[in-house]
Amino acid sequence: MSELTLTQHDQGKTFYVKVGDTILIHLSENSTTGYVWSIDPIPESIIELQDSAVSKQSSLWIGSRGERLLTFQTKQPGFATIHFKLSRPWKDSSEPRQQFGITIQVCL
Repeated sequence: MSELTLTQHDQGKTFYVKVGDTILIHLSENSTTGYVWSIDPIPESIIELQDSAVSKQSSLWIGSRGERLLTFQTKQPGFATIHFKLSRPWKDSSEPRQQFGITIQVCL
């Protein structure tokens, strides 16, 4: 089992991993302004979200930068598209501030 670490620079790419691998995704986030990353539904039989945490928050002042760390575990072979939206969850907005998406192919 191995670990794959991704950032926003990996936007739109496809990655090939094995069953049992861990995928770590680091996304810049400014939660002090209310903007947080949300994930669209994923095929949990193929890949499962294990954890979502904010780290490296430079301060609690409005506008300070942080980072969301998402941890996924691959479960069985198949394709999964992971898509995130950066928005204020309480606002009904059709346009997120930013988007991030990747494709994962899980192999034996």
